[in-house]
This record gives sequence, structure tokens and C-alpha cells, in this order.
Amino acid sequence: MSMDIESDKLTTLLNISGKQRMLSQRIIFFLAYIDRCISKNQSIQSDLTSLKDSVASFKNGHMTIKQGNSLIGIPKISIAEITNILYTQNGDQIIEDFITNVEMLTTDLESGRTNVYSDKLDRIIKLAKNDLLNILNKITATIEVEVHRISKENMDRLQTNRQQVLKMLGHITDISKQTRMISFNAHIIASRAGSWGKEFSVVADGIDKLVKQINGHVDKAMKYLNIE
Repeated sequence: MSMDIESDKLTTLLNISGKQRMLSQRIIFFLAYIDRCISKNQSIQSDLTSLKDSVASFKNGHMTIKQGNSLIGIPKISIAEITNILYTQNGDQIIEDFITNVEMLTTDLESGRTNVYSDKLDRIIKLAKNDLLNILNKITATIEVEVHRISKENMDRLQTNRQQVLKMLGHITDISKQTRMISFNAHIIASRAGSWGKEFSVVADGIDKLVKQINGHVDKAMKYLNIE
């Protein structure tokens, strides 16, 4: 279960989580492509820059999922299942190891140390394809379940409110019918009273107008609630 949070912010977190999976694969792609460039003595500068940008985005995304991000209005979200994945199942350590290994490999590339690049790359790819991807998928699936749960709760709450509004509109309609009957009887009494009943008739006319206004507002409310 999560703390109370707007569903749109949780949806944003879900998007970030899904992006993490894409970024992890993007990082692997750049690492593999750089390895190919090294073997052919080709320049790796532009690809290295793209790699560093992807790592920075991945790192920021992980911190947002763990701690929130005030810059984009995402508070720290306590979801028991996420906590379990990150800490009981060592998900946080796996993700941090991936980030650290890639950053170390990036530092080697910037320093021109490429002689052991392929061996380090193999270890990173193995980590990414097995443990890392599994953890990222679990996190995304857990947040998705939470989004669906909150969406259902919101829909149930709206339905409950809708039923309450309909009940109140029913009461208003009943009162309107009773008021209309009183007005009808008032017109009859006024007509029997002759000239003495003119003022009474004016009051009855006023009641009729109020009843029509009430009925008009009730009809509009019914249409707003999609009630035929």
C-alpha cells in the first residue's frame, strides 16, 4: 500500500519506472557500440557523451523512485512492495552496482584505458540482462498495480458520490412535487376567494416559478450525471 498521493503523480512515477528499463537497454547499446568502435579504432567521443547522458538520466530516475523529486513535484512514496524489492531483494544494490560499474567503465574510456574494456563490458551486460532487468520489471509492475488500485478507488469514490447526489436530487424532486401541489391548491383557493384572493394568487404564481426553476436545475444536474 502507498501513502496518499495524487494519481497523476503516481502515473508520472510509473512513466519514469518504465523509462528506466529503456535507459538500461540504451546504456548497454552504447557500451556495445563503443566496444565495436574501439576494435576498429574509430572515434567514440560522441557516443561516450550520449552514454554519460543516459547514465545520468538512469541514476536520476532511480533516485526519484527511491526518494522522490521535489523539482518535478514527486514526493517520496512509501510502497511496501517497492521497499521489499529494493532492499529485501537487494534491488537497490543491483541497480547501484550497475550504475557504479558503468561509471567506472566510462572513466576508463575518458582516461584512454581500453585494454580491459571488453571484459568489464561482459560483466555489465550479464548483470543487466539478468538481475537488473528483472528488478526493473518488478518495480514497474508494482507501481502499475498501485496505479490501477488508486484509479479503482477513485472511480468507486466517484460512483459513491454520484449515488449520494442522485439521492439528494430525488429528495429535491419530491419536495418540488409537493410544492407544486400546494401551489395548485393555492390557485384553487385564490379563485374561489374572488378579489380577496388576488394577493394569494400572486404568491401561488411565485411558487410556480420557483418550482420550474428547481426542476430546471434538477434536469441539468441529471444530464451532468448522464441520467436520462
